[in-house]
Amino acid sequence: MLSSAMAWSAARMMPAHPQPIEARGLALYRLGRLQDSAEAFRRAVELRGGYDLIDIVFLRMAMLRLGRDQDASRLDNELVSYRFRQQRVDRPIDIEQPWIAELDAIQREIKKK
Repeated sequence: MLSSAMAWSAARMMPAHPQPIEARGLALYRLGRLQDSAEAFRRAVELRGGYDLIDIVFLRMAMLRLGRDQDASRLDNELVSYRFRQQRVDRPIDIEQPWIAELDAIQREIKKK
């Protein structure tokens, strides 16, 4: 597993590449630093010129946890667009399945509140 120190180092070494910034965003999310995580994922989206699934899922989870429902809803629309573009509407690849399951669990948790 990628440590948070490794994620920070990678992001510093390749500041114009979205993947190390996504790794940093993931580490920040796992550390509970949701706002910082969201900023990292937004930066990755900006560098890539669009969303990748990891950006959508972790930004949406952060927005749900932060109580920013409108931002989370907009990301749900991005997820639909992403799936359409990838032509994998119903079949996430292996690495994506745990992310989708975690997002689904958080969405159910937020709805119960």
